[in-house]
Amino acid sequence: MGGRLHQMHPSAFLDTVPGPEPTLTQRRSFVKPVVGKEVNSERKLAVIFVKSMQSVLDVAQSQTLRVVDTASHKAKGGNNQPTDTLNDVGLYLKSPDSRAATDLNPEQRKHSKIPQSEREARNLGCQSWHWLVIPVELKWSAISASYAKGKSSNAESKGTSDGQEGNTARAPSAGVGSNEGSGEAALLWMLALEAHYSPAISEHPAESLSSTNTSDVFAVAQSVPRTDAETAESPSASASHISASTSADPAEGKQFIRDHADGEIALGQFAEYQLNVFTHQHRCFLYAIYIRGTGARMIYSDRTGTRVSEEFDWTDDNSFLHRFVWKLAHMSLEELGFDPTAELATDSQCRQLKLAKGDNTLQPHVVEAVNNAFDGHYPIYKLRITVSEPFPDELFPANDPVILPPSMSELASPTTLPEQQAKEHDFLVARPHFHTDAPVGRCTKCYIAYDIEGRRFCFLKDYWRPLLTDHSRPEHLVYNRLHSVGTPFIPTLICGGDVGGPRKQVTQVQDYLPSKGRPGPRVHYRIAVAEIGRPLDKFTDFTQLAYIFAHVIGAHNHAVKYAGILHHDISVGNIMINSRSRGLLIDWDLSRLVSELGTGPVEPRRTGTWPFQSALIQRWPRKPYCVSDDIESFIHVFLYMVLRYHVVDIPDLYDFVSSYFESFATVRVVLDDKVWMVRRGGGRKWMNFKAASSANSVKNNPRLQQLLEEIAYGCYTSYATINEARMGEVYGLPEDPVDENDEQVQHSHPPYDDLDLSTLGAWTRPLP
Repeated sequence: MGGRLHQMHPSAFLDTVPGPEPTLTQRRSFVKPVVGKEVNSERKLAVIFVKSMQSVLDVAQSQTLRVVDTASHKAKGGNNQPTDTLNDVGLYLKSPDSRAATDLNPEQRKHSKIPQSEREARNLGCQSWHWLVIPVELKWSAISASYAKGKSSNAESKGTSDGQEGNTARAPSAGVGSNEGSGEAALLWMLALEAHYSPAISEHPAESLSSTNTSDVFAVAQSVPRTDAETAESPSASASHISASTSADPAEGKQFIRDHADGEIALGQFAEYQLNVFTHQHRCFLYAIYIRGTGARMIYSDRTGTRVSEEFDWTDDNSFLHRFVWKLAHMSLEELGFDPTAELATDSQCRQLKLAKGDNTLQPHVVEAVNNAFDGHYPIYKLRITVSEPFPDELFPANDPVILPPSMSELASPTTLPEQQAKEHDFLVARPHFHTDAPVGRCTKCYIAYDIEGRRFCFLKDYWRPLLTDHSRPEHLVYNRLHSVGTPFIPTLICGGDVGGPRKQVTQVQDYLPSKGRPGPRVHYRIAVAEIGRPLDKFTDFTQLAYIFAHVIGAHNHAVKYAGILHHDISVGNIMINSRSRGLLIDWDLSRLVSELGTGPVEPRRTGTWPFQSALIQRWPRKPYCVSDDIESFIHVFLYMVLRYHVVDIPDLYDFVSSYFESFATVRVVLDDKVWMVRRGGGRKWMNFKAASSANSVKNNPRLQQLLEEIAYGCYTSYATINEARMGEVYGLPEDPVDENDEQVQHSHPPYDDLDLSTLGAWTRPLP
């Protein structure tokens, strides 16, 4: 994968930040930070930081922000778990709700061991992820820092207006923070979801940070070939330009992050701070500040990566940091990264929600979900979904129309088409029902929501969908197509659309990243459906589980046959149980038209959930995806549920589950002058399918065992037609061995289309 981190000169970084610069007269009113050798703790450094940065906000007469030292207290309800990390200092909102949550209450002040004078000097308050605007991390020594000492370029800084002197980036002055010390592991926070390390590229390769200390994280390095520039999970994107401030040739860039074992905990904490803000708030992007003694960095992150400034000295009143905070003080909430379509709920809306919670007709699992979402100290927000016409490139092709089924109730009563929706639809949400811990990518957050107009509880999904050229479509358009042919056992669409309007909120960092392996832009998206389902693991017995699989396999077959749509991500999490104890196949955001699937070797990029991908896809990553791969995923999901929830007679069950569902190897390959880090696996699945009988034996359940045997035999007969050597020749990676003497077999069709519905009867037979 290409790097997700871009380093910039502080002047270039500041140019990307909106807002006016302070005048020379205004700068003279800023409190100059003095960081001497006596500053030997983060607590002392915090006092200096708070006093200096608060002076900037005071001169700016900021009505939005204040600096708060939160190292000692946590707001009630401000964190999910007692073990969550706490950031040292932050810039917080000055709103009444924020003050109520973050000001020390009388009881805390009464029992505080910190003298009142020190509490006031530090602006001491309570930490809360709900109200934190700008996370700040303070490290007084290089040993404890995430980012190591670096020497900035000596290039002339950009001039400033109003007769101001320019502020050049420079190495920290002597004193705390200038000592050499251990660095951190070479990943910024957004690389937490990567399976490997990617080099970060400096904007000014000839003028990068320099250091002779090999333990530095941010340190000059020789130009290195981007041997891990791409992975299967991150194809190159369609962004059409690079910002003028980026390096024209990534191969010329200098690697300014280095790996080192020391300090990984500190780096992980800073990553968690930023991730917690994204999780607890409704944000499009996030600014942050990193302080290491006398050195500072400015940071900007969105859902494609991070821009970070080179380190500079912040210990005068004319530093880049003071100018940065000045700009922050004059920003609107939207310019600070807040989503303008998310507003705190009014008192009237909260009363309407309270009445709805008292409805005694709600099903028990809905009551439980609603109480978990709205009881507690999470702020209640009104989220808006804007319904609008899609872009032409998002429409389904006119030459691939749906096929109306002979009856709109082949497998169940038809799903009704949604009524025409208003352009804007409002929902109330609080605590996320689910959220991913990935800092980049889709970054899905799901909510139990209250539909204000429909006066009902529903399910709302918020994520950042990719804008790619290979047939990426908004999910609600897929549901509309499925509804139009009456596909059963899928959620009922309420509405969906890009947040704020078509492609209104789009990521920016990708434009600064190297063109080779650059991730694509992402757009903020929301969708709401009527059903609040139960997770698959809430099934009552294996007869019900078999019926649930019959439902969702039937839905899948119907979607393929009549709508021409392939789900493309069959997994445990995407099969739910509805209020009538029937299966529900959800999350169609990765779906594709069958007509758009490749027929020859493809780039080794994969979407979907690894444990449940087909053996063929995992063994031969260049094989085009087809209907049979989805069908096989149903089999792996069912087997997973059996192994987890039924007593089985399998020696070394842990080893079997690990090798069958999780095992993989990462290999480096070069295809068409592109470097890929590709996952390969599926060996255990392949061996299982080469046997005519099931490798899994359940205890005291002959009907379930018979079903497993029937599935195993069906897979065996289908896989028996596959010529392994020919598959390696056509779809294998370059290092794959090919047996030229083996018989060549054509594979123009999926290996076991006959399983599409032929096993439906087996799924629906009564089981214990």
